[in-house]
Amino acid sequence: MSKTFSGFTEETLQFQNFLREENWARDAWDEISQETWKNNVKPELNSLLSDCASALSERTGLAFQSDIARGYNQGGPTKFFWGAVVPQNGHRHTDIQLFVALRSGYVRAGLFLENSDKAKAAWNFAINSIENNEQEATNAIEQASIRDIKPCFPMKPKNKGNPIAAHIDPKTNRWSKTFENHKQMDILRAWKVENPILQTPEFSEEIVSVFMQLMPLYRIISNHDS
Repeated sequence: MSKTFSGFTEETLQFQNFLREENWARDAWDEISQETWKNNVKPELNSLLSDCASALSERTGLAFQSDIARGYNQGGPTKFFWGAVVPQNGHRHTDIQLFVALRSGYVRAGLFLENSDKAKAAWNFAINSIENNEQEATNAIEQASIRDIKPCFPMKPKNKGNPIAAHIDPKTNRWSKTFENHKQMDILRAWKVENPILQTPEFSEEIVSVFMQLMPLYRIISNHDS
């Protein structure tokens, strides 16, 4: 696999801190911010996820592609920058995301799916699959947790990204119930933006490792066959 990711620049890692200080105001998305997005954040995130999509396709036999979200919307700059590896011809809003998100304090990576209108079909399939394979899914989650890849509580958009680990539903002892209560699955690992590995090419392999650790669960909850 030919890698293109060389590490995140300091400009990329600190950009959300700047926008946070400006309260993500529309006028913070000035010419300098637009250039930072265009020349740093977007190409770096795109190269990382493209490398990950290629690596996952090679290692799993499934076809993946990368899908990057915009850095600015009608309300102003986004509260975090993110993209995902999704099935080929899929979309980040309708399919399970193997995501990378850059927040003001942390870079987060993992598996995400929410109970939204656009992702309803994928959500229902995933929940039903966990319910029908609860022990296998629990084992997959526990194995990922050993590598510090854990289910987390839902996070508000302005949060810096510090993960708060969730727990299996105590009444039913079923992860499917936890996810239903949260209305999302968010299983991830996080790195502080000060972590030096983020600025190295080796970080792409860190992300691929996270995704591969999640692949047993992904195969249970996804109808991604090829």
